[in-house]
Amino acid sequence: MTIRALGVAFAVLAASACGPAPSMSVQRVDVTLGVRPDGAIDVRETLAVRFDSPDATRFEHRVALERADSLRFESASIDGTRIEAGPHGSTALDVDDRRDLRVVWTFPPSSGATRVFELVYRANGAVAVRGNRGTIRHVAVPGGRPYRIERATVRLAVDPDMHRFDGAGIAEAGWTVSRTSDGIAGERTGLVPTDGATVMAEVGINPAVIAEPSWQRYGDWTRDLIPAFVSGGLFILIIGGGVLWIIRFQYPRRNVGAAPLTATDVRERTAVRTGLRTSGLVAIVLSLGLAVVTWLTLSHFGWWPMSLPVSILAVGLVFLGVAKRFV
Repeated sequence: MTIRALGVAFAVLAASACGPAPSMSVQRVDVTLGVRPDGAIDVRETLAVRFDSPDATRFEHRVALERADSLRFESASIDGTRIEAGPHGSTALDVDDRRDLRVVWTFPPSSGATRVFELVYRANGAVAVRGNRGTIRHVAVPGGRPYRIERATVRLAVDPDMHRFDGAGIAEAGWTVSRTSDGIAGERTGLVPTDGATVMAEVGINPAVIAEPSWQRYGDWTRDLIPAFVSGGLFILIIGGGVLWIIRFQYPRRNVGAAPLTATDVRERTAVRTGLRTSGLVAIVLSLGLAVVTWLTLSHFGWWPMSLPVSILAVGLVFLGVAKRFV
């Protein structure tokens, strides 16, 4: 898993439809972020989507859990009508917020229709804590989408009890940003798939009220432990290379025309080859088991802990590959 660190952010608005981009067009995207004193952010997303295909009957919206401890679904609507999870006549709503938030609207087919989807959810632990300051770095409109957005608005509203420091804005160029009474508002038209919007702000917080979120704590630990994970993997590779060097030193490559090996030499070399093959197989099996355990227990540190089982796997493969030709 890739490192989820460097500031406070959580990816929002990773939406996709069942058909390819030409079968639909996103006419409008509105995202409102409400920062709460407890460090959570209430998010309201509205998407106006025109479906050009008469076969379009569903719209899927995904929100990735990256820089938040959890995502909790609050409500959803279609064309202004609130809809609960489950089937409701000609419409249906499927919600899964066990980790990443996934919402699927199902509706009657209608070629050329523009439908408005609204999703409200809460991102818990979305404000990073640095002393008495909270940092917000929120990807409101992600880049790399498969579709173009005709018009997008992004609004940040901070709770009145939280002090707002100057410098809030949108990181990407091309946005028209203005200050509001409780935060900022940004607007842009004609967003190509690579255009996005990252809201950045700092607010005053009460450390007694906001606890350091888990994703931030794990990110800090990961940065501290990266040298240990990398050095551990390198140490295993060095040990494996040292074993091969010792074996080569004890059993050097025989030159053409050298005297035939004695029966004792043959037995010794055969035993060494067998030992290398056995060690290689054991190392491969051990690395696979260790990889599973590492992923289940240390995945919140990213991919760095996997340097240990990967190094063991590399040593095992080398042992297995050179066993017959090396000795």
